[in-house]
Amino acid sequence: MNTHTNTYPLDDIAAHARVRVIGRPQELRRLRNLLTRISRDTVAVAHVTGPVGVGKTHLVLALAAQARSENMRVVLTSAPLTSGDGTFGIVDQIAEQLHIDATATSESLGRNVRVALHAQSGMPLLVVIDAVDRLSTSDLEFVESILRQPPVRRMVVVVTSRSDTNERSPGAREFLRGLTTDTETLTLRHLYEADVVGILESWFPDEALSPEFTTAAFELTEGNAYYLSCIRNHILQLTPSTRWEILQGRASLAEQEPLAAAESLLPLMAGDLDRRRQQ
Repeated sequence: MNTHTNTYPLDDIAAHARVRVIGRPQELRRLRNLLTRISRDTVAVAHVTGPVGVGKTHLVLALAAQARSENMRVVLTSAPLTSGDGTFGIVDQIAEQLHIDATATSESLGRNVRVALHAQSGMPLLVVIDAVDRLSTSDLEFVESILRQPPVRRMVVVVTSRSDTNERSPGAREFLRGLTTDTETLTLRHLYEADVVGILESWFPDEALSPEFTTAAFELTEGNAYYLSCIRNHILQLTPSTRWEILQGRASLAEQEPLAAAESLLPLMAGDLDRRRQQ
């Protein structure tokens, strides 16, 4: 992700396309079916929700990669970061990806983006809005305006949010309650142990992973996809000999504290991390 504009470079999407979506076959199938059912009459909407770190972003980026491979236009956005130049919101992110002049006033820019999204010409469009529960009020109002306006071309909007309603802003709660009954809602669960083993084997295909290692990884993460990625990143930074000992179960994974990075990379998980350390 571009840390200044908060948009997803093409390389990120390609990376998700190369990684199998393990443990989510039904969810991915439902989203793909939505792409095939879209018409010109309404905006098709999907809502992917689940706990923090469960893998919502990976799932929708994998969908975006498949949609792009099938000649759909893809626009990827997320809750904005704040940079030195101010907040790069949803309208700005879409305008950049659709090559719209961003020097106009905010009202004119929003109007120009809506016109471009609903343009008569062009290929079918997939719009991904990641972390909709963290959007500003103005961004939420803009997304609502997209959903209300009947499109001329086929269009699908996929939004993600955390499942804990206490972690959502009042505006986000109202927005999500307002989604129509036609919305395809997918609630992701944490991964089962067999899913965790499959993911680890896909990450380390040249290693014969020991049951001791895979069991320890599952117990540490409890099937949380983000924690699992922290373990992978930690192991890749180890020396080859230490990495081999960990993967073969000859050294303790827990003693390596592979989840320490979660404190700085995802502060929302810090409390949960402390709870695990005390167990």
